[in-house]
Amino acid sequence: MLLRCTIFASALLFTALLTVSCKVEVEAPTGYDTICTDNISSLVNSSMRWTAVYGKSESSCTALKDPDDSAYSEYYADSSCQQKINYSQQSFESLCYDLVNSNTMEVGNPAKWADTIKQSDTETNWFMSQWAKLKIYAYPQYTLKRPLVKEVVYSTPSDAAGNTCSLTARIYKADMEQTNTPTAVVIHGGGWEERGLQAEVMNDIIATIYTDKGYTVFAPYYRLTATTGTAGCINASGTEILTDIESFYTWLTANASVYKANANNILVHGNSAGAHLAAHLAASHSSNVKNAVLFYGPLDMNFVVAQYRAANGIYSADIGTTGNIFLSQYLKTTNLKLTPDISTDLIRKGTYTDKTLGNVFIVQGSGDTLVKPETALRLCEAKSGSTLSTTAYTYSATDASRACGTNTDKSRLYMIQGANHMMDIYIPCTGEYNSTINKLLFDTYDMNACNNPDAATHALKKDGHVHSQFCPHGSRRPTSEFIDSAVKSGFDEISVTEHAPLPDRYIDDPALFAELNLTEPEIEPYLAHLAELKKVYSGRIRILTGFEIDYLPGREAETLPEMIDYRPEVFENTLIKPLGSVCAVYEAYLKEYRQLVNFAGSLAEKPRLAHPMLIWKFCRAFPLSAAEEAALEDILISDILPDAARSGLSIDFNVAGLDVTACGRAYVSARMVQTCAKLGIPLIYGSDAHAPDKVGRYYNTYTAAVLRR
Repeated sequence: MLLRCTIFASALLFTALLTVSCKVEVEAPTGYDTICTDNISSLVNSSMRWTAVYGKSESSCTALKDPDDSAYSEYYADSSCQQKINYSQQSFESLCYDLVNSNTMEVGNPAKWADTIKQSDTETNWFMSQWAKLKIYAYPQYTLKRPLVKEVVYSTPSDAAGNTCSLTARIYKADMEQTNTPTAVVIHGGGWEERGLQAEVMNDIIATIYTDKGYTVFAPYYRLTATTGTAGCINASGTEILTDIESFYTWLTANASVYKANANNILVHGNSAGAHLAAHLAASHSSNVKNAVLFYGPLDMNFVVAQYRAANGIYSADIGTTGNIFLSQYLKTTNLKLTPDISTDLIRKGTYTDKTLGNVFIVQGSGDTLVKPETALRLCEAKSGSTLSTTAYTYSATDASRACGTNTDKSRLYMIQGANHMMDIYIPCTGEYNSTINKLLFDTYDMNACNNPDAATHALKKDGHVHSQFCPHGSRRPTSEFIDSAVKSGFDEISVTEHAPLPDRYIDDPALFAELNLTEPEIEPYLAHLAELKKVYSGRIRILTGFEIDYLPGREAETLPEMIDYRPEVFENTLIKPLGSVCAVYEAYLKEYRQLVNFAGSLAEKPRLAHPMLIWKFCRAFPLSAAEEAALEDILISDILPDAARSGLSIDFNVAGLDVTACGRAYVSARMVQTCAKLGIPLIYGSDAHAPDKVGRYYNTYTAAVLRR
C-alpha cells in the first residue's frame, strides 16, 4: 500500500557522489581497435597486485615497480637475484591489439607467439598474466595477485592429411621458489569447437585463483571440432580430442617437476566442455587426480543423447533449440535421431558412473538451457551409489548443497536455482557495450554475461567514499594516513571524494559555512595533493580523485540555517515541525530524491548517488511505524530505483549510519539491495570515512549484503 501524507516542498539537502577519474592515453599501433582502448580497458583492474619479479643492475637487486614496463637486461625470481628466469614484458594494450586485429583471435598456436615473448619455437619466456586483470569473474580480485605465465608445446599430432598441430599448455606460478606444489589442471570450454580469446581469458582468471592457493597451474589447449582454423588443429573427432588430453597428461607427469609441481597430487578444473574433459582425466587417472572441480559440464552424455533421440525423451522437444546446438557442434547434424553410431566418439566417453572416482565438486545451474542439470545430478548420484534419475529435473532446495558420496566435505553438488550456463561470468555493460564485449570475449555465450552488472565492479576491494585532510569537519589527519589505513586493510582502490564548494552565502552563518565544504581556492591544492599521493602509492593502491557534490533543487535552501543531518534538534526544528510529521519529511525527501535521480541521469558523466537514505540518520530518535516505513520504501523501490537503473547510475552503499547512535543502520536497506540486484544497479561500498580509522569500517556488512547475495 501507499501511505499518503501531505507533501510540502521544503528545503532539503542531500548529496550525490561524483567520482572523477582520468583516462590514461596509451600510444597505440596504427589501426588500434577501440575495443581495446575503450571497451575492454574499462574492465581492467590496473591496481591488481602481481607476483614479484626482480631486476639486477650492477650490484643492486630490485623488485620491479611495473612488471609490464621494465628495462633490466636480467630478471630473477628471488630477492637476492640468484634464480634467473627468462622474462619478457608484455603490456595489456599490445596483447589485446594482437588478438583483436588477428583474423581468428586464435590462441594456443606457437606460430602466433609474439617475438617479444618467444624463447624458442616450442616455448615462450615467462611473462605476467594480463587477462587476470579483467573484472569479469564472480570472485573477489582483491585477494589475488597476477601470476607469471609461460606457454610450451606438449604434443604435435597429425591429421589424416598429414597436417601437424602444435598443441600448447599455459603454465602459471605465483611463487617461483616454492617446490613440490600441488598441481591444478584448468581445461577451457567452448563446446569442443572454440579456442579463442575467451579460452585464454578464462584460463588466466581461473588459474590465478588456484595459484593464490599455492598451486602450479597447467592449462592445455586441444584440437577442435571447428571447420575453420589452422589445418591439423580442426575437424577433430571426440576420440582425437580425448587423445590430446591423454597426451597432455603423459607430458604433465613427465614434466611437472621441472616447474616444481607434484604430479601425484592433481586437481582438475573444467568449465562447460572443459568440465567433460576434466571428468575424463579424473575418471581415467584417479590414483593421481584427487579432486575434480566441474562447472556446468556435460558429465553424462550417453544419457543426454539417449533422451534427445528417444521419441518421448525428456529433451526431444528441444530439437533445433539452443540446447541442441551445443550437441550438434560435434555430432555434425541438427537431427540427433539420424545421428550415426558414435560409440567410439566423444559422447560415449562422457559417461562416468564409477564410484571409485575421486572427489568431485560440481556447480550447475538448474535453469541451464545449454547443459541440462540432469547430467550433474546423475554424476552425484553415481558417486553416492544411488539409483540414477531418468526424469526431467525439478529444483529441490536439498540440491543447493548436496553430498556426493561418503566424503561429504569434498564431494558435493551445488545446484544454483534458476542459474543459466556460465553463471560465474559477470560483465558490467549496457546497450552496445553489452554486445561488443560479449562478441569479443564470449561470442555466442552472451545469454548470461551481463545479468549482474555490479558483480564485476566489486571484484576488487574498494572503498568508494573517503574524505581527506581537506575536509573542514573531519579529523584533519593527513590524507596519507587514510590511504595507509586502506592499504593495511587490503583495499585495492579508494575514491577520495571531498565536499565540493557551496554557492556563496548559501548558509548565513559564516562559522557554520566554513565547517561544511571546500572553498573555491582549495580546489587546486586538493587536486594537486591527490595527484602527488597517486605517485607515492603507485603499485600499492589505486587512488581516484572525486567530489561529493551537494544537489540544491531550486536553491530554495539558501537561507536554511543548518544542515538536516547536523544534529537531531536541528532536524526536528527545521523539518519535522514545519512539515508537521516525520512521515511528511520522509515523503518530501523522496520527492526531491526523485528529482536528484532525474538530474543525475541527464549528466554525461554519471555520478554515484551518495547515502541514499541519509534521512534515516535520526530514525531512532524520530521513528516511523513499520507500516509507514514499508510504504515509504515502496516509493523508493517502485518509482525511483527503476529510473536510476535506466539512467545507468550507481549507488553508494554507505555504512556511516551504523556508527550514529540515533541511526544504527546503513543508509541502504535490505530491500534496496535486493531491488538493485534485480535492476542491475551497482552498489559500491563507501565508508564515508572522515578519519583514518574509519576507512573500511563495516566492510563485512557490505559483503554479506551485496557480494554474497
